[in-house]
Amino acid sequence: MSRVTVAFALLAACSFSPQHAGDGGPSDGPPENRVTVTDAGSAFTGAITGGLVTTRGTLEPDTYVTGGLHAVGYTDHGHLATQAADLTTIASMLGTPTGEDYGFVPFVTMPTTPGNGDVSHPRGLHQSASDDFAIVLDGEIYLADPSTTLQLDADDQAAFAITTPSAPTPQRIQAATGTSRISILAPTPGWYPIAGVFGEVNFGAHLKLAILDGNNNITTLLPDRLRAKTTTIPGLAFVGYAFAELLTTPFAGYEPASIGHDLAPDLTDLGLAAPDSARFTGQLLVDADGDYVATVTTGSGANEGFRLYLDGALVASDWLTVAPTVPRSAPTHLFAGWHSVAIDYAHASGSAVAAFALGPTPDALVPVPADHLRPTRPFGTAAIALGGPVVWGAATPTTLPLPISTAPAGAVIDAVDVAYNLTGPRNANAQLTLVAGSASVAVPIHATQNEGDKPAAPYDYIAADPTFVGMPLPEAWQATFVDPVGTDGGQLIVDAVITYHGGGPAPFSTPLVYTSPPRETPNAIALRRLHVDGAGGTLAGVTPVLSVRVAADAAGLDGASWQLVPDGDFDLEGPFGALQYRVQLAGDGWQFPAVVSVTFTYDIPLAAP
Repeated sequence: MSRVTVAFALLAACSFSPQHAGDGGPSDGPPENRVTVTDAGSAFTGAITGGLVTTRGTLEPDTYVTGGLHAVGYTDHGHLATQAADLTTIASMLGTPTGEDYGFVPFVTMPTTPGNGDVSHPRGLHQSASDDFAIVLDGEIYLADPSTTLQLDADDQAAFAITTPSAPTPQRIQAATGTSRISILAPTPGWYPIAGVFGEVNFGAHLKLAILDGNNNITTLLPDRLRAKTTTIPGLAFVGYAFAELLTTPFAGYEPASIGHDLAPDLTDLGLAAPDSARFTGQLLVDADGDYVATVTTGSGANEGFRLYLDGALVASDWLTVAPTVPRSAPTHLFAGWHSVAIDYAHASGSAVAAFALGPTPDALVPVPADHLRPTRPFGTAAIALGGPVVWGAATPTTLPLPISTAPAGAVIDAVDVAYNLTGPRNANAQLTLVAGSASVAVPIHATQNEGDKPAAPYDYIAADPTFVGMPLPEAWQATFVDPVGTDGGQLIVDAVITYHGGGPAPFSTPLVYTSPPRETPNAIALRRLHVDGAGGTLAGVTPVLSVRVAADAAGLDGASWQLVPDGDFDLEGPFGALQYRVQLAGDGWQFPAVVSVTFTYDIPLAAP
């Protein structure tokens, strides 16, 4: 019997192909026809939790910026807004938006004049304590206990509302030039919606949301208990540094535009001034399968540079003094869908310009638009290990502990940049070693300083050393230094920027659960196969958990039991006239499984000749 295929819907929504058993189907048996149905695109009309059906017709998990809330600044002082019954619809009560941020943490004391690297100033909102302003906040908060006591301290005024199934209306806390407390009830540990507004007149603004323990001791509401949904948000997240080599204590923010605009004379829209640097991270949307070339264009300054990572691989680099220079990537195959991207931009002097471009060939590069970027960060998170200054002496080994800013359980190292500031004589026999856990790497000592952009604090620098790649991120880091033939001494500072993924708050919702609508299967006598296909032929390492239920007709499915089945071939005997399937994708939160199709195969009796 010849195979017949009929296609439905605009996005390859559904295909139907009957065949004889024995024609290469899942299993052979008595004479029968085999029917294969493929759901994709507009055929995904069932119920979904933890994700969405995209405009491209794929099932994808929701995505988040972790470590804070979504914030929008306004020119109005917002006092009336703090009195509103519904804090999710107050934007119309406020003035002109001044800026937007993702990752805003509600414990802020705002200075009158924001300074370079000032972590207390909310980046991107373009406000200071001398302004009249309001900040509207939204996102999710993680509640670990059945009852959590929150304390709000605000000047001038603030209000928050948290929605849980344990209360008929949002549970609300409000404070005006003082503190207040509330116990939030939650039925199970998990993420719950939170909305808020913070208003200020004149100066001296502060906002602090904290947790009280059983003894009423105040504990900080850690950033990893806050997140903001970014599934459909354009732009990239950024982390800014006050030196050009991703050095010094960082601060985070959000860049809503594509990375393709003039930042001159400095990264002022990010709150930076030369010398400075920034890491932009997120996901890049590719429209069609194919080979692509990517690059980052920087300004004309001699001390500007960039590094570009796609899907965790360094594909292009013109990074300060680090050779070799790879101005654009080699042709790289990218499947249609989302890919991780990280862009390091260094700006030591001159105009600050950065532009991210992608195209099929070097002659067809075009700027990546903002709506093809989002600030979800599966790659590019950085921890800082910094120690010193410590005095070293001639021929005496020196050990310098490097306290690390974070080392979440489950994190894996992707790259390590090492910088050191060495004063005193430089001897060819001097030895500097970076040690992490059981691994170590010798750091070359240059005869002369190889970084000239910071004469007041010159650093030597090695970038993206591969020694530690793939290791679990250890908590203990240190540097050892010895000059066995030296006659003098000096001081030493060592700074390591450790790029990692995994551990801590995850960027992707888990689990993603999709339940199909009832599917008619006229005269079916057996179900033979259920299979899930992912973008690029993979589900990012996630094993799908599949279940089905069958009944004589669609009306009977609600009373039928769900049965677990493997992803692939099996035998589930009928008869039945309707089925439903359920797909559950429960990764570790750092995997991004995108479903492009679900296929099921069933048998019907062979028609009499």
